[in-house]
Amino acid sequence: MLKNKCLNNTMICCLSMVMLLSGCQKAEDPQQTEDVQEEEKTVQVSKEDLAKLISILDNGDFAINGKDTGVKAQGEKGQDGKDGADGLQEIIDVIGQNGTDGAQVEQGEQGAQGEQGIQGAQGAQGEQGAQGAQGEQGQKGDSASEQPIALDSWNDAMLGALAEFQNGGGYLTKLHLNDTLRAQGFTQTTWQGMDAAFEMGENDLYPTIDVAKARPSFCSSATYMLLLKTISNWDAKQETRHVSQAAWRNLKPITIGTEEKPRQDDGYGCWGRANANADGLAVLIHELGAGKSFYVGMKDEYANEQAYFDAWDQAQRLDFMKIFWNENIGCGQADEAGHMVVYLGSEPGTDEEGNRDNTIYYWSSNGSKSDITKGYGVQTTKMSNVKRAVFTRITNPENFDMAKTISPYNKQIFLDAMNGQRNGTVEEVKENAGIK
Repeated sequence: MLKNKCLNNTMICCLSMVMLLSGCQKAEDPQQTEDVQEEEKTVQVSKEDLAKLISILDNGDFAINGKDTGVKAQGEKGQDGKDGADGLQEIIDVIGQNGTDGAQVEQGEQGAQGEQGIQGAQGAQGEQGAQGAQGEQGQKGDSASEQPIALDSWNDAMLGALAEFQNGGGYLTKLHLNDTLRAQGFTQTTWQGMDAAFEMGENDLYPTIDVAKARPSFCSSATYMLLLKTISNWDAKQETRHVSQAAWRNLKPITIGTEEKPRQDDGYGCWGRANANADGLAVLIHELGAGKSFYVGMKDEYANEQAYFDAWDQAQRLDFMKIFWNENIGCGQADEAGHMVVYLGSEPGTDEEGNRDNTIYYWSSNGSKSDITKGYGVQTTKMSNVKRAVFTRITNPENFDMAKTISPYNKQIFLDAMNGQRNGTVEEVKENAGIK
């Protein structure tokens, strides 16, 4: 479960309702959330399990283990307190904390909660290693079943990383500042902030990642910096380090171009893959063997409506999610409009005709044009607004070490083509992301 600060910063801070578009940019603007109790008792549960006990009811209230707290997830217009940390504080008091081993919660009647709580995830079989930098297949990744790794530890690491991203900070895709941007309050570009946030000296085995320096931001910079911070958090907690110095050097985003080391364009190296149109992050995770992805298409791509909703129901909180706001994939004759986010869950809902239309909660850097008031935060959209989506789930974080096989100059052909050369197809998206 999140600590108070993490709860405040990730699940409900600043739930703005504006629809934001990002995706293909002009050349100068590169791309890129029991009822009755017996006598007071406490039980130990993991942070992830406790997070699952917090939900949003049909009436818009937060609930703990199904019990309506009376605290709105989103308040009425003008009621700022209920939209942010102040509103959640009312239910935080119900949740005790117990240091690093997790939190304490009040136990309901026998049967209201399972006898042993929610069972943790088991280690999954390791996947094939990533493709080598010269086109040769990399070595096979270590099997998670041989050295079991608790996957909930990855979620804990991500929640801890999310807590370090303060809301806002500005939304900016431009490579260079001008007088207008400086007048708005921008003191650096997103690219400069990413470079400053990742510090790794010549003799350092691991980087120091300070996400407070990664401001302003845009959607794919936000999710990539979150990924790097989560890898760092996760690896530091393992008995044996899994991610090598060589892997970290390739994971570093090269965002400041020099004659010796040009800035990574879409499709080049790890950052260039994650920043690309189409399903860039999903492609990177597939090549590294660090996770798996699945695709959600438009309704007419399915035999019936239930199959469409079944595809949506695969999503889990803290999956990475690429949203396609329009039908285009990549940039060519027509431009993709997309958004790279972290999926936080959904709230059941219907449209005006009574058809299912859930509210989707997500975290990212949210904005559609340069704006010093935008940036990191939680936002919502309706399921019907998402034309297509690719969800990516980390299952084998130890395989981020396979980044050592993807040099900063290694080009992923499909993603490179999505950067203004042509549009892609659903079949190409699935093939390059390993989606069956």
